[in-house]
Amino acid sequence: MGYFYNDKQIEQGYIAPLVEGDVEVHGELRFTYRPMTVLDHAKWEQRDDDGDKWYRKRAAMLAERVKTWSLSDPIGAAVMLRLMPRLFMRLESIVWGRSASDLDPQWSAEKHAAETELITEAAAVGATPGAVREAADEKNSVAG
Repeated sequence: MGYFYNDKQIEQGYIAPLVEGDVEVHGELRFTYRPMTVLDHAKWEQRDDDGDKWYRKRAAMLAERVKTWSLSDPIGAAVMLRLMPRLFMRLESIVWGRSASDLDPQWSAEKHAAETELITEAAAVGATPGAVREAADEKNSVAG
């Protein structure tokens, strides 16, 4: 198990379209992002703002961490605030490391296997995918 996180690492993310009944709640989203570090969590978890300030702060965090995405709009806090609420919350959860990305049908078999292993290991040890990824990154950086 590792102790340090590689803050320079860029991860791939994917959110599958959400359909309820015959209604599409939101479309798919492909993106790359820098997972959050402990200090990032501390910075963004401080809830010293009320109302819309709290959401603006969260949107700024996402805009800072998301590096590319499949939407035509440029990445920015104002655009993040216009996302469908459930898409915003799902994106935030992945970037924070609380939940794993959905499996992108365009990923290679190797990437699918790695992400499935991450999800399985996180469930087995009762940790978030982000914590498992941090431990694996540290183990790989020490071994390399």
